[in-house]
Amino acid sequence: AASGNTPEAAVQPMSALQNGGTQWQIRRAFIPFDTSSLGANAAVTAVTLDLFPNAKEDADNDGNDFISVVNTTVADPTSLVAEDYDQWGSTRAHEITEDKDITGITLSTTLTWTFNATGRGFISLTGWTKLGLREGHDLVDDANNAAGNTFVTFNSSADTANKPTVNITYTTTSTSTSTTSTSSSTSTTTST
Repeated sequence: AASGNTPEAAVQPMSALQNGGTQWQIRRAFIPFDTSSLGANAAVTAVTLDLFPNAKEDADNDGNDFISVVNTTVADPTSLVAEDYDQWGSTRAHEITEDKDITGITLSTTLTWTFNATGRGFISLTGWTKLGLREGHDLVDDANNAAGNTFVTFNSSADTANKPTVNITYTTTSTSTSTTSTSSSTSTTTST
């Protein structure tokens, strides 16, 4: 699907066959993080994303009922518009084994995705990191064939607890005329 008409603030990637099989609905979640404090000299060495699921439904438990983290190219990280819908990528930020099967998700328990080298490359050193979530049927372009919803809803930045969090481990190198120094840091950023 490459179009949409109503941006929403909810963190709820889903695919659904509704209205007696006459209407399809696909939702994608957007999770921006201001990671500009890392700085241009940072080298990202590890990244995890923590999300807190608070609701789910799995009408089409066919193996494509999973949640994946992808990169987005949304123009404005603080405001979605309908034209942003096709800005969700299809490249996972993690290995396929990190997909979260909806059936196995336990509500009110933090889910963690560990990023691979590609996903670590999605981290902006000097601006916003713009991550997205896609439900498996949407990601692999396979129709949800069950009457009902296949989704997970996660806490968002508007929630008071268990907000989306990206944990970034990185090193920085600064060079002067006589010495080179390297430091290692971990940065935890909560979605805003």
